[in-house]
Amino acid sequence: AEEAFRAAIEANPKYFSPYSNLAALQVRMRSDFAAAEATYRDALSRTVPSGWFQVLGGFFRSQRALTVRQYLLWNGLGTVLALQERFDEAMDAFQRSLDLEENPLALEWMFKLHRDAFKDEDRAQKYYTRLMELRPPRDSGHGGGS
Repeated sequence: AEEAFRAAIEANPKYFSPYSNLAALQVRMRSDFAAAEATYRDALSRTVPSGWFQVLGGFFRSQRALTVRQYLLWNGLGTVLALQERFDEAMDAFQRSLDLEENPLALEWMFKLHRDAFKDEDRAQKYYTRLMELRPPRDSGHGGGS
């Protein structure tokens, strides 16, 4: 599978899914966090800066599509860094993700990092509150009507 993801990256280096898949494989199959980090950083280095969108016109279907790719990659990098206990760097990556798109994964990680790694309950609560606003808890009932 790794060879297939590398071939997909080589064939189209601007297509971001193979990077995420390759990084996930590197973590899950080999526990190779350094390789996964390098894969995410490589993908992010190939991201066209937002100012170039106007210059390139229709190269990307929308600025939104580019932003989605970027925030997902920042989430991936943040996760890999957090799993290596590189909490300051992870927090920076998740903040970059949130700057692009408010999303539950980055909010959840920011909550956990502030609560557990930095022992900052006030900031943790801020992220938890926003997370619950964005993704309210599911009904814990066991289905069924009457």
